[in-house]
Amino acid sequence: MYYQYITLPKWVLFFFLLLFANADTLENRSNWSIISQNGYIKYSVHGNRIYGHQFGFLKKISHCDDNILWITWSGLDNALSSFEGQDIIIEMTIGDLKKEITTSLLAVSTIGTTKVLLLSNVFVDRTLIEQLHKSRAVHIQIISPLSLVQKLDITADIFDVTNILNIEGSAQKKCLQEQIFFNKKISS
Repeated sequence: MYYQYITLPKWVLFFFLLLFANADTLENRSNWSIISQNGYIKYSVHGNRIYGHQFGFLKKISHCDDNILWITWSGLDNALSSFEGQDIIIEMTIGDLKKEITTSLLAVSTIGTTKVLLLSNVFVDRTLIEQLHKSRAVHIQIISPLSLVQKLDITADIFDVTNILNIEGSAQKKCLQEQIFFNKKISS
């Protein structure tokens, strides 16, 4: 009787761990979105700390093999608008790889009392994408300019990239389909 009592809780624990692991995986897969708009395909995932933070990539329909970095960030300080147009340095950590990337703060918009920052204009090389394929998460931290960092409420976030290989493939397929549609539209 003692043996059965010990094994039953272990079996139940294993079952629930398996159940939660699968539920988490399914939820992570549904966090990604693929959106087509204005000649671009955007595929992105929300931050683990702040839902409004996004990490992902843009594909221009005329250049489907290119991946342009897409990051949105948020803060409450009204002075964040003054950084629009400036270069911002982020530190991206993927597993053991740490990489500093200089990106542009393209736009700052306001939603309620929150300032939403759009960081982009960086073509990402294939090796970085392949590093993401091997990883479960990417850690992004805004590190410069210091005057901007001091105005942000949260300077770092983590993004789940466990399903990026499938999402990237779907985004590529969608981009190529839209490219064919666009080319037919032009030739008509």
